[in-house]
Amino acid sequence: MVVSVTRRVFAQPQYVLIASLTSLVIFTIALWLPNLSFVSTYLSSSASVSQKLQFIWSFYGAVTSSHTLYSASIAFLVALLSGVNIALLVFYTKRVKQLTKGFKSTHAGSYLGIIVGFFGVGCAACGSVILVGLLSAIGAGGLLFLLPFRGAEVGVVALLVLLSSNYFLIKKINDPLICRV
Repeated sequence: MVVSVTRRVFAQPQYVLIASLTSLVIFTIALWLPNLSFVSTYLSSSASVSQKLQFIWSFYGAVTSSHTLYSASIAFLVALLSGVNIALLVFYTKRVKQLTKGFKSTHAGSYLGIIVGFFGVGCAACGSVILVGLLSAIGAGGLLFLLPFRGAEVGVVALLVLLSSNYFLIKKINDPLICRV
């Protein structure tokens, strides 16, 4: 089921493009988050357009020096699964709208997986960037260090939520849209 639905969706180039662009944007955000003030300062500087593009491109090459293998892998997998998730969600929504002539629904699992994925972005030195920032705002940042992997578990949770969201979307795409009697 998973392979056949995935082939059916990604045989269409527009869904490959949606997944690729979404993954690229999310991975870029994950790379920029730890250095957001530096990135925004440089991009608003008087550097030429080619220098700015070269600067942006250098972040992809520096992923191995600025992230651990674990955090880079989690960021890449979260970005990849998020792109697949968005493409599946668009495919499913279009299919349902065509068959039902208008459909309103929320797919909380898809959005939840992507949001949790952003909480898991970080490196071993700074922890999960967003989560630590949010927790420290309420005085609970040190709680992550009580966890066995110092907050790195959040990335695994994000992957599990995204994998389950993708599975349930694939299952919904595969199921007929008619209620069983």
